[in-house]
Amino acid sequence: MHAGSLFESSYATAATYTAALERPAAIAKFETDFAALSACDALVLVLPAGNDAHAEYGVAVGRDRPAFVLLPDAPGEPELMYLAPGTTITANIDELLAHLRQSPAIRKIYVASSWTRSLNHPAVVAALRAAGYEVFDYRAATQQEE
Repeated sequence: MHAGSLFESSYATAATYTAALERPAAIAKFETDFAALSACDALVLVLPAGNDAHAEYGVAVGRDRPAFVLLPDAPGEPELMYLAPGTTITANIDELLAHLRQSPAIRKIYVASSWTRSLNHPAVVAALRAAGYEVFDYRAATQQEE
């Protein structure tokens, strides 16, 4: 397990997989993350990202929330679902902020990324907060208060 992870990288059986999801720490983390995701005005998906971040992207898009995909310096294979209505692909943090400024109704942002692969996650959170946005940072499991 890496820092911040609730789970092992794999499980031998469906029973151990399910048991991991049913642990109190996993349920509490889900409830915190899902509440923030439900309350957000928009989602920023910081690539590269894993399964959870992409599931969060799907929830946001499914709820008609704007989603912004922040590409890494060397983007990999494109994902077809990034063509979903309301999704904007951005190449860097400055471009992300420029797009966000075009939507003044966006104040609360959920940042979805990977613990181990999204190395620029802290810089994204810092830039969004510096620009005045309320940001849910799952790594800290807190929201900036306005």
